[in-house]
Amino acid sequence: MKKVNLHELIELPHGVANKELEKAGHWKDDDMKEYQVEVRGFYSPDEDQHIVTVTAPNEDAALEKACDQTDFDEITFTEILYVTDIKED
Repeated sequence: MKKVNLHELIELPHGVANKELEKAGHWKDDDMKEYQVEVRGFYSPDEDQHIVTVTAPNEDAALEKACDQTDFDEITFTEILYVTDIKED
């Protein structure tokens, strides 16, 4: 597990700190859940929606990952539809 400098982590823009912690391996597997997220947006000029499934430690990270998986010109709406706890045996 990679060390993380907390002083640098605090200075990062919103949403970037979670990515850095995740890259460094600081999420426990027990913390991870599977989120099904609806993302709506525009491919100019048409509106569309996608439902994607992501694995993340919290809702904020799930929404961010879901948005990253779409290629909308503009995102207008996100909603978590379903959450599943991931328990490995």
